[in-house]
Amino acid sequence: MNKKRVAVALSGGVDSGAAAYVLKEKGYEVFGITMKLFNNFNEEDAKYVAQKLNIDHYIVDFRDIFKKTIIDYFINEYLIGRTPNPCIYCNMKIKYGLLLDEAERLGADFIATGHYANIIFNDVDSKYCLYKSKVKAKDQSYYLYHLNQNQLSKILFPLTEFENKDEVREIVKDIIPKTSVKKDSLNICFTNNMPHYLFIKKECGLINTKGNFVHKNGKVLGKHKGAFYYTIGQKIGEGINSDKPLYVVSINSFNNEIILGENKETFKKEIVIKDIKYIDENNKNVGELDCEVKLCQWGYFIKCKVINYNNNTALIRFYDYERAPAPGQAAVFYKGDEVLGGGIIN
Repeated sequence: MNKKRVAVALSGGVDSGAAAYVLKEKGYEVFGITMKLFNNFNEEDAKYVAQKLNIDHYIVDFRDIFKKTIIDYFINEYLIGRTPNPCIYCNMKIKYGLLLDEAERLGADFIATGHYANIIFNDVDSKYCLYKSKVKAKDQSYYLYHLNQNQLSKILFPLTEFENKDEVREIVKDIIPKTSVKKDSLNICFTNNMPHYLFIKKECGLINTKGNFVHKNGKVLGKHKGAFYYTIGQKIGEGINSDKPLYVVSINSFNNEIILGENKETFKKEIVIKDIKYIDENNKNVGELDCEVKLCQWGYFIKCKVINYNNNTALIRFYDYERAPAPGQAAVFYKGDEVLGGGIIN
């Protein structure tokens, strides 16, 4: 069988480099494609991988659309008191949107990434399903809940066959030695290792962002540094007049107030989510789903009931009270190892 042409999204890291190597070894016609996303973006590491693997390499300039779609969204969400997840929006709008289109324009049958997740075609239902990675510590299925059937039919995750990250590094240590020893990137790519609140101040030219810490009973307790410094559930010690620990229970960005209360007041029994996307669209028509949910990438799996509404929103009802679900973060539904879909906490 003739192997297909695959565009590998090369970031310059070990995972995307290993993905390209694995596919090439399997006989696919592989080329690299790298997104230039911001002005100080380092594309040299991706060029190095492409040269070492002897594959064609294309660089696409997405700086303008990335600024408008991802960076501005990230800043605006924090400014209105929410906690965004820019990686999810980048996957949704850029990587598996614009980049997939660009890969097809360059003649690719598939796009491949170094994500740790698994796609399986279900012959019974004739549908693609998304599953957690076998590498549980690296599982990235949370970031991919929004993928639809058309996208899943064009995506390859070559690293799904590996048992751990050390195994991935081992197979490429002699092929791309400089890349194989790189540390995993855990920071937001465009902030240049700057804390998010300093990045926002710099980008927006903000000087005086102070406002009041206010107790739920209305008493002013002190001054905060700026609403975008904080997230729901955060413990506050510095800058408040209180003899016991207090926590952020809500953020009133309109009045520039951080509302504080006791830890128990951060717990919720149910939340509303918006912009729901299901991998199998038929799940939208199911009134209630018994499943598990993750409220952040590194969170745990919580038993819940998802109650679908007709306006692309849903109520998530937990079986027990859960601490500090943060508006702006994604809530992703799982049934065992399978990803059902998800939405944004409202």
